[in-house]
Amino acid sequence: NRQPSLHRMSMMAHKVRVMKHTRTFTMNLTVTIPYNADFDGDEMNLHVPQTEEAQVEAEMLMATENHIRSPRYGSPIISCKQDHISGIYLLTKDGTKFDKKTAAELLMAIGLKDNIDELKNEVTGKELFSFLLPKNLNIEYKASIYTRTKKTEEFGVDDLVVIKNGVLKQGVIDENSLGEKKGALINILEQMDKKIAREFIDRVSRLSLEMVTKYGFSMSVSDQDISDRARKKIKDMVGGFEEESRKVIKDY
Repeated sequence: NRQPSLHRMSMMAHKVRVMKHTRTFTMNLTVTIPYNADFDGDEMNLHVPQTEEAQVEAEMLMATENHIRSPRYGSPIISCKQDHISGIYLLTKDGTKFDKKTAAELLMAIGLKDNIDELKNEVTGKELFSFLLPKNLNIEYKASIYTRTKKTEEFGVDDLVVIKNGVLKQGVIDENSLGEKKGALINILEQMDKKIAREFIDRVSRLSLEMVTKYGFSMSVSDQDISDRARKKIKDMVGGFEEESRKVIKDY
């Protein structure tokens, strides 16, 4: 439980793994959103159910997989964020390819060793991602790169996500697929089966972090700079307010 308890997901049941030499709670980043936990020294409280009834209640009603969807806005609140989105975008964007050895390492890292035999000598990021999906999944929706940059109904190669029979045919996986309040993929998997959704979130978050770790994702000071157009707009706005100020002073 993390105070203040603002909604039912402020208290959830987790399976504990006791680790040596640590006196802090560590948790998967995907479950920090409902706790509003931001890792700056937040205090949380651990409650251990004592009676058999309390233990059953915790397992059946309070387990994190039962709280993937927010009761307030009806969309995923347990979802991917930050490096997860960056990593899975890098993995699934058009042109991402791996040799069989690298693809096998990525699958091993997320516990999918049984799928290694299915790998070809060259594997695309989309094919690798498809191993995480149930075979009966079919869905189409716009990726967030489309909704942010496009004003027409013309779709680019990664703009429209198309999944047929559990295979990612086209599109890039980004915030619209996995993010809070959006998460189209998490949304439909949670409706199919909560345990499948939990397993998917576990694996996709680990895979995305493996991707970022292997290939890196960095930014420079210049990436924080603003465009000349934005500079001119700021200058024009400031100039306009200065002129208005001079007029008010003169009138006074």
